[in-house]
Amino acid sequence: MYNRISPAVQSFFILLVIFLNSIPAFTQKLNEDSLWQLIKTSKIDTVTIDAKYTLGNILIKDPKRDTTGKRLIDEAKQLSEKIDFSPGVAQGLLLTGNYYSRVGQLENCMDAYEQLIRFAGSMENSLKRKQFLRSAYNNLGGIYNRHGDFPTSLQNRLKALEIVESMESPSPDELFICYYNAASDFRQLKQFDKAREYLLKLRPLLSSIIPRYQLEYYYEFYQLLVPGNERDLGREILHKYDSSLQVLNLTETQRTDYTSLSKRLHGLYEQQQMKNPRQALYYFAEEVTLTRQLANPSSIISAEQNYASALFELGRYRELIEMLEGTYATAAKDDLKNQALKAAVLLSQAYERENDMKNGYRYAAIARELQDSIMQEDAVKRVAFLEAKYQHEQKEKEISELQLVNQAKEYVIRRKNWLIAGTIVIALMLGLLAFFSMRYYRNRQKLLKQEKVLHEEKISNLEKQQQVASLQAMINGQEMERTRIARDLHDGLGGIFSTVKMHYSTLNHETPQVINNPVYRKTMDLINNASDELRRVAHNMMPEVLLKVGLDEALKDLCSNISSGKLLKVTYQGYGMESRLSGATEIMLYRIIQELVNNIIKHAEATEAIIQINRQGNRLSLTIEDNGRGFDTNEAAKQRSLGMSTVRSRVDYLNGHLSIDSRKDMGTTVMIDILLNEN
Repeated sequence: MYNRISPAVQSFFILLVIFLNSIPAFTQKLNEDSLWQLIKTSKIDTVTIDAKYTLGNILIKDPKRDTTGKRLIDEAKQLSEKIDFSPGVAQGLLLTGNYYSRVGQLENCMDAYEQLIRFAGSMENSLKRKQFLRSAYNNLGGIYNRHGDFPTSLQNRLKALEIVESMESPSPDELFICYYNAASDFRQLKQFDKAREYLLKLRPLLSSIIPRYQLEYYYEFYQLLVPGNERDLGREILHKYDSSLQVLNLTETQRTDYTSLSKRLHGLYEQQQMKNPRQALYYFAEEVTLTRQLANPSSIISAEQNYASALFELGRYRELIEMLEGTYATAAKDDLKNQALKAAVLLSQAYERENDMKNGYRYAAIARELQDSIMQEDAVKRVAFLEAKYQHEQKEKEISELQLVNQAKEYVIRRKNWLIAGTIVIALMLGLLAFFSMRYYRNRQKLLKQEKVLHEEKISNLEKQQQVASLQAMINGQEMERTRIARDLHDGLGGIFSTVKMHYSTLNHETPQVINNPVYRKTMDLINNASDELRRVAHNMMPEVLLKVGLDEALKDLCSNISSGKLLKVTYQGYGMESRLSGATEIMLYRIIQELVNNIIKHAEATEAIIQINRQGNRLSLTIEDNGRGFDTNEAAKQRSLGMSTVRSRVDYLNGHLSIDSRKDMGTTVMIDILLNEN
């Protein structure tokens, strides 16, 4: 049995639980021995619960004691359930999710946060309900953000923002976190105007939020300016950052940390925006000094790499090598592979400039090994995340189905009880009353059938919406993956091919007679062909012209490239395409046309093809014709080609209609009609 306490005292300790767990600085100051003593001696259950949660939250942050912290959290949650203490149960689910996030158990982490969302949704206290829901959605968004799923991250963080905005008097810090997270996700999604819109909403809050949040705000704003090369505004933001740093009340460690970040931003500004490596070197040197005071290996290595990049631009290769050798060794020893890769690439380039080809080749080989290792680890992490996400969604689906089954059973029980009661009443009534009761019963049955039909229609609509959402997520994921692979091919493997070609070409200068060697010439041809093929593959996966100038020019470029091969002449005709469509719509249309043209090349045996786009207002018609051998459309529908299945999925995504007219030896015509939604 738990100790009973008065409602007033219980309310006090409920507030105390929320208060203690919402102020990290306070919990960090609590003495662990005192908390253990409180857990052993307290006679009030809610105080014991709070002490266990506070101590558990401290311990789960220490890898050597995190299992003890998890045990305390589980015990506090079980005690909260026993005494029906709903804020304690919710806090236990939140801390459980935080624990699984730290140890990398993503499926369990997401399950805990989803349980918190369901549980908090039923809490009677409106303020606590919204606080826990906000935390759950924010933390879920953080999980997806860290694994590169920015659309899902943004979806959860906007839910958190909606909850905070619905509060009667939300704190400035709560508003800041939600707007800041949404702006960060929009920036990651390259929606810079939306990111800036959300950051600007934070300006009225800057004077009332905690000091370090102000600096984080200016840092995020500066990151947003970099893609647009806004020099003047960038200088203004850096000035505001430095001004705030001078007057804000920070600890000595915080001041050193944020000052080192300021030096880095100034150095990057001089290096990237002003093209002044000498001034950048000055700021990076100060950054190195400050990070060494903090004694954080990762920060020190990053600062030294910035300094080395400026040395490289200034041509001071020997100084770079002398410093970066130690930087690379430290990164390799601490298994900081990304930083070790950057150091190895710079060292390889510096040694080559110093004509030390042996060490240049050695570090180039190290860089390739590190890059392969990083790509393999990233792939493993990505697969693990997708598996955890899939398992989590399956569990949520099963829970929803069980809830529907339980609701149906409860409805049947209530309906049976009502019928029994009605039968008893009818049995006691005389003939006239029985007549009206029967008529009412029939009307009620008709109404129930109508409600059932409406309910089934609603379920059908929800299923269709879910299918569209799943399709959208899949297509977005495909395009993101295409873009990432294209970038990796172009920047990674393309750079390696260029380096190989450069090194191989040096043989011609060092040994002129080698140019007469047929093996040398054949190898050079193979290298050139491989480089060209790599660029072609990267271009096909995400054409640069599509991103820069739009669909109309990209299709002209596509047709020109295909026609130059002499096997198939492709003619493009575009009408009403003077203004661009949205980025997502242009990519979808390009992928559809690309797949259809590939089918013509592979299967149609055609010599000519025509691509025609006609846009009128919010309607767009796409027609692709060829003079190939044609096919039986009924037979093709039975075979369910993967390529045409992908085309149909993308047309469905655009809310369009696809029709195919083909006859053997008379060619094929594919017609697609789309109702645009370019808001």
